[in-house]
Amino acid sequence: MPHLEHAKGMVLYWFDKDKGGQSACAGDCLVKWPPYHRETVATGPGLAPEGFGVITRADGVRQTTFQGFPLCHFFQDKAPDEKKGDKFNSI
Repeated sequence: MPHLEHAKGMVLYWFDKDKGGQSACAGDCLVKWPPYHRETVATGPGLAPEGFGVITRADGVRQTTFQGFPLCHFFQDKAPDEKKGDKFNSI
């Protein structure tokens, strides 16, 4: 699973199976993969601000997107640069 990091160094993930700017994550998935949200995103080298957006999920929660993919955290990542969500459940 690809990832980015937010300003405090925590990894942000997205799921390849999310399609059409909508998240496929619901229920228990949201406990393990809480949505990330910022209305505006400051980008670093190589990332254009135009690649980021915000959606409103079916449950009413707003979520930041990258190239149309909703971004989330992983519940076991507790420190900057941890990537415990990589290949979790073969995702």
